[in-house]
Amino acid sequence: MPYLLDNRLAPLTFSWSFLQAPLDRVLRSYTRWQRVILHRVRAADVDRDLEQSLGLLEPLDMSCSRVLFQATRSEWTSVFGNSALGGRPPVAAYMAERLECRAVDCVAIPNSASRRRGNAQPSRGVWGAVELTLHAPHRVGSTNRERTIRVANDVRGWEFQLLGAQQPFEEASFYDAPRKADRFTTEMLERYCRALGLDIFDAAFYSGPGVITQSTPWLLPRSASMSLGEARVRLGMD
Repeated sequence: MPYLLDNRLAPLTFSWSFLQAPLDRVLRSYTRWQRVILHRVRAADVDRDLEQSLGLLEPLDMSCSRVLFQATRSEWTSVFGNSALGGRPPVAAYMAERLECRAVDCVAIPNSASRRRGNAQPSRGVWGAVELTLHAPHRVGSTNRERTIRVANDVRGWEFQLLGAQQPFEEASFYDAPRKADRFTTEMLERYCRALGLDIFDAAFYSGPGVITQSTPWLLPRSASMSLGEARVRLGMD
């Protein structure tokens, strides 16, 4: 199964987003938004390859205080956060409305945890998940979510979820596979994203300039931080 940078920098590569707008426009809108919600924002230009740029997101924390905006070989800008648990920054849905553009959330987490017999606690490792969520430029009902396709594992086992309108590029025949984990795979995620103009697992696709921002709330204490290595050990990856 394909993963971004073979997950050498996971959890930074577990989930990330895209906005269908130029880097400079995305950055201006994001910094204005952060200041409105009473965050100090600092920004630094980055001119490195993706792996080196992601390394600059250290230290990791629980609040996704550092965000990498990386231009790509397309009209999309990619967005990565420094979450120690692998969560993406809560940017795509809200920013899609602010910028009046489409946005995409991607999740690609290999499953390395399992339930122990007679014990609800998982073995050491992470619960697997694959997800694609599309966000529209404007609200569709109560949200601007167009479509979510997701499989995820946890203590209850694998679950498969479909929300919103089916897209033309979907391979819906897989959704009836006997094993829920086979209904949406990273290979399918890769093909779906290519239909949107995104080559998500090719590091060379993220070839444009980048900017790393750091947001600090005025009124709340900073979140505890850790190194990438510490986060990987905590997740049972090393």
